[in-house]
Amino acid sequence: MKKILTEKDKGKNVVVEVHMWGGDDIKYPREKYKCVGVLMKDEPEMIRVAFNAIKNKVKDALDIPRKDVISIRRIKKSEIKVLD
Repeated sequence: MKKILTEKDKGKNVVVEVHMWGGDDIKYPREKYKCVGVLMKDEPEMIRVAFNAIKNKVKDALDIPRKDVISIRRIKKSEIKVLD
């Protein structure tokens, strides 16, 4: 899978949508999930997506093994909206 974070992204929030497999490893078929957050790490074996930060300290994040990632895409600034 192609790396999402680049040197140009250093210090910026890169918002991503991730589709992934999750749930109990014993149960098949496994469940599909979708999450949206800030991509904190982009490594060959794992990505980290953060959801909540207070005063620049991450409170909630999810480490997702690359083998469980179905797809990942950057979300453009124009796609981000305030919900009613």
